[in-house]
Amino acid sequence: RHDLFLAHILGHEGPASLLADLRRRGLATQLGAGAGEDTDQFRTFDLSVELTPAGLKEWREVVRTARAAVAGLKTTTWPSRAFDEPARMARLGFTWGETPDVGAAATGLAAKLQVAGWSDRTEDLREFLFLDRAPRDATLDARRKGVDEMLSALSSSTPLATITAPDDELKLAVGSAEKRTEPIYGTRYYAERLPEAPRGAAVDFPAANPYVPISDPAPRNARKARPRASDFGPPAIIDDDPFLRLWHREDRIFGVPRAAALVLLRTAKTGSESALDAVHARLWRGLPGGA
Repeated sequence: RHDLFLAHILGHEGPASLLADLRRRGLATQLGAGAGEDTDQFRTFDLSVELTPAGLKEWREVVRTARAAVAGLKTTTWPSRAFDEPARMARLGFTWGETPDVGAAATGLAAKLQVAGWSDRTEDLREFLFLDRAPRDATLDARRKGVDEMLSALSSSTPLATITAPDDELKLAVGSAEKRTEPIYGTRYYAERLPEAPRGAAVDFPAANPYVPISDPAPRNARKARPRASDFGPPAIIDDDPFLRLWHREDRIFGVPRAAALVLLRTAKTGSESALDAVHARLWRGLPGGA
């Protein structure tokens, strides 16, 4: 999927990323990019941004910045790693990921069957109902062409920007936007037309990721069909000092090259004494995930 590569570039969080630019200007805190709606008639690409109070007031500038980044990607030569790394991670995720639940697959197929009747072409139905999602290898030129076509479609159309916020805050950001009422549910909203697409901005691609493996990792232990009681047991302490106690238990059952980190923070200030303590506790809880 070509949107995988575009999501990788627009959604990365490096120092030269779109998110880093918005953060430096105090306009956003989080950003995500990826495929949105996927039907037999159309597909969408979604870019979600968590705005700061300043970003809410300047949401038009946030939209302009994102559109300029997309336009810049259209006129920039992409390095090969921008394609190789996401494709490599997608294959690793398919190879070593959890086996899809049969019930979930049936539910997804049932939803597709509701709209399958819109097409009379057998080829369309076969492709639409196809459940095989194994990664497919493609040449670098084919990937470049696919992304270029996608960027051309995005650059030539006006995006739909949806701003969601409490009504009292939204009023400060709408300006002269027209107030409307949704006819079925009676929801009030504001609408305005976005300006013409801005010029493309310079784009810095993320540096090569040294942690993406070049070859397929091999598990140290074969997957066991029937784990025995000896496969389970308490972990061993490998580090014990006044600051932390570190336990470790090697996985000898699933045979999958992955790791799970569980952190238990015990401190007198867990957020119960003041709002400041609550903020500090939240930062501590977020450190392992952001490391």
